[in-house]
Order: sequence, then structure tokens, then C-alpha cells
Amino acid sequence: MNNRLIFTIFILIIASGTLGYSLIEGWSFLDSLYMTITTLTTVGYGEVHPLSSGGRVFTMVLLVFGLGTVLFVLSNFVGTVVQTQTRLRKALVKRRMENQLERLENHIILAGFGRTGQIVAKDLAARNVSFVVIEKDESLLSILREKGLLFLAGSAYDEELLKQAGVDRARGFVSVVSTDADNAFAVMTVKGLNPKIHIVTRAVDDGNTQRLMRAGAARVISPYRLGGTRIAQSILSPAVVDFFEVMEDSGMKDIEMADVEVSENSEIAHQKLGSTIFSELSLIVVGIRKPKQPMVYKPSLQTIVEPLDHLVVVGHSEDVARLARMMAL
Repeated sequence: MNNRLIFTIFILIIASGTLGYSLIEGWSFLDSLYMTITTLTTVGYGEVHPLSSGGRVFTMVLLVFGLGTVLFVLSNFVGTVVQTQTRLRKALVKRRMENQLERLENHIILAGFGRTGQIVAKDLAARNVSFVVIEKDESLLSILREKGLLFLAGSAYDEELLKQAGVDRARGFVSVVSTDADNAFAVMTVKGLNPKIHIVTRAVDDGNTQRLMRAGAARVISPYRLGGTRIAQSILSPAVVDFFEVMEDSGMKDIEMADVEVSENSEIAHQKLGSTIFSELSLIVVGIRKPKQPMVYKPSLQTIVEPLDHLVVVGHSEDVARLARMMAL
């Protein structure tokens, strides 16, 4: 019911009660109003003056009809207050999320929060990487709210939503939505908005891997192929698998494998891998990939590191973090 109508009814009942006591009992305005309020609120302070038979009948009628109306008015008032608080809380949460989104830079956009997406989000959070999730399933949105993660509700290939997620400032986009078609649309949309962004997606069907690559994905992961390869490695090279499992174990954070990019102004740019800067770090350089060139595994110490090179290193987490800071300077 309209709040204005409820308020009008409430005022009419008080006015009717006041007028009734004034006409029936001949009381003053203040006494009539006081009697009406105490009757409707059931405070029970007692009668202002002794009531006549007509006054008692009027009081009973006022109690039967007026009290029900007052309770209805109060319940609506409480409901309005609760709804207002809920709207305010949602508005505050939305505004806080908008502020967080505006501050995001060099982050990851994760499209899809299903089983795979939740694992990706967990790993990103463990590495303190900023990310925002895009999801449209209401049940998964509830999980995101419970976890307090930054998210946007909607389609992974909604341009306006991607812009809100800071696609122009993001360093990477991960698409793990339910179908290859949706993944392809998401990849093409993101690539159109930010041609330089690094895109990784999942192929539900192995046959769609090349199509997703042509859509703009830099990497296409096939869970079934990856799982099959891991099983084969577990049989043929169990020690190697054990080594990687130790690195991936959330409880073993001492060893880490990372891919770090050299910036234009980095202090290690134009330095050899055998220079003093690298020797001070307990790291193993597994490989180096120069722009538009294949990966070179186990590069020599005479290899010169150039801007935009990618180094794949293994070592203690602190040393990896230190190297990343040096490369980003």
C-alpha cells in the first residue's frame, strides 16, 4: 500500500477518535486526543474522565477497528524501514564495489565462477593478484557475495560490463564459462576492446581449440587433455609430478615457478643472465622467450635480457618476488 495513503488513514482514525470523544462526552480537544492515543496504543493509563455508556461503546469500536489499523500501519512502517535499510546497504555495497573497480589496474578479469573458475580465483587470491569476476548465475553470485569477492553480474561478453571491469587497464582475461561458444564470444569481445590483453580460455571440446585461438586467445587449455597428460606423467615420471605437486601445494610456498616480463626501464634490462644482479638471487632460469620468438630452454649465462622478454624462473618465493619488482621498475 502507498505510504501516503497509510499515513492518511492513520491521521483519519486519530481525528475520528478525537472528534468522537469530543461530541459524545463533550471533552476538550486535548482530553479527547489524549484518550484516543492511549486507547489506540493500549497504554492503559486510565480514563481522563468517567465514560458514559455511549463513550464506552465508542471506545470498544475504536479499539476493534482502530487498533487493527494502527498495527497495520506500524507493520508497514517497519517494513518500509527494513526495505530502506536494505536498499541503502545494497547501494553502499554497490558504491564500494564501483570504487574498487575504478582503482583496479594491471588486474585479471575472470569470466565464469563454476568449479574451474573457483579454483582459478583461489590461486589468484593466494598469490595476492587483483581480480574481478564476471558471472550471471544467481547461485554462484551468492557464493561470490559470501566470499566477499569483487564481481559483476552479467554476461562475459557484455561490452559495458567489461568496461566496468576495467578491461582497458587489465593485464589478463580468463574465460571459463560453460560453453565454447560463450568463451569464443567473450574472447572476441575482449580482444576488440583491448587488443594487447593476454587471454586464456578453456576448450570444453578439443576440436574447438584452434577456433578459440583464432578468436584471439593466447592460450587455450583443454582440461581433458591436461588431465590425461598428468595421469600419463604420474605413471612414467612420478618424481617429476611429485616435484610440481610440492610447488602447487598451498602449504608449501617456499618454491615457486613464475613467468616474469622485463619492462622498458627495468634495472636488469640489457644485462646478461650471468651478471651479478642475477647471481645474487637463488633462482634457476628455466627458459626465456623473446617477443615473437619461440621459448629458449636453459639459456646460457651469456644471454642478454632485453625489454619485453619473458623469463621462466624457479626458486624461493621471496627471490621470485624480488626479481618481479626489479623487472617492473
